[in-house]
Amino acid sequence: MNTIKYLKELSDQEREKFFDSFDLVFCDCDGVIWYPLRDFIPGSAEALAHLESRGKQVTFVTNNSISSMKEHIEKFAQQGNLKIKEHQIVHPAQTICDHLKSINFEGLIYCLATPPFRQVLKDAGFQLTEEGFLIEWHWHHQKPQGSSRSHLWRRVRRSCHHRCGL
Repeated sequence: MNTIKYLKELSDQEREKFFDSFDLVFCDCDGVIWYPLRDFIPGSAEALAHLESRGKQVTFVTNNSISSMKEHIEKFAQQGNLKIKEHQIVHPAQTICDHLKSINFEGLIYCLATPPFRQVLKDAGFQLTEEGFLIEWHWHHQKPQGSSRSHLWRRVRRSCHHRCGL
């Protein structure tokens, strides 16, 4: 049975054995490197620099598409004084682009996403609808007969660009 060991409590020999046991580190950004959408967590930049000084490859994983890859790289440089390259970041928009390319997708994309996410798709050569469906949800507070619940209904107004074909 494995027991939890804290890095700071390891002997020098145990610490060396630990660092020699791997080559690649996958590291989430929000909540691990920096507070979500904010500043670096104290000590995280130093820990990353230490890993790199030991020859470890570090790949940063984010599910945050609010910030672009460029903004992530700038944040690493400005707040952590770290030189991170684009290939070191796994970003949701880039992952989607890679998948779409792998299946040779050439159609029109209706994309509900942040502007940076949409821009990555456009920069990769994918065609996105200019506008999408505008979905409006309304609560109708009349009780349907025999029901004590409010009735939810939706109205979809099509305001899609003519290329949607709808």
